[in-house]
Amino acid sequence: MSDCDELYEAFTPYGKKYGAHPDEFFFDAEGHMVLAPSLRFTKKEKAEAVLDCKVADTIECVSDKGIDHHARPQLNAPLEKPQRVKFGQQLIIKKRCEDWVKDNIGWMPLVIGELAVFQVVSLGVSRVPVMAPPDPCSP
Repeated sequence: MSDCDELYEAFTPYGKKYGAHPDEFFFDAEGHMVLAPSLRFTKKEKAEAVLDCKVADTIECVSDKGIDHHARPQLNAPLEKPQRVKFGQQLIIKKRCEDWVKDNIGWMPLVIGELAVFQVVSLGVSRVPVMAPPDPCSP
């Protein structure tokens, strides 16, 4: 190795620093981290995967507009005081009824039509949907 060559041995993997693999996110024009839609699975495969979830699983909202809670597992049963699960928000399933799940607030559909609106969160992996880029001035 010559005097001009540098060897970097210590580095922080993207997955550890950002909470997701580089294939799963990008930075928008404002420098915020945004989860990219997975190219590995079809819409049908994503819907099938989320329908395998069970009580006590952690799921994450993947609908850009979020999903409303309902009083019963029916689309025409809104809560008296509307509450919405936001994109990227994670929750733990308390009950399950067919294609619906309930958390501590109310019921939500797992799929709308054939489109999955939640995904099961991998064991021990926390994914942050939007975050500010690292400060270039901090160490």
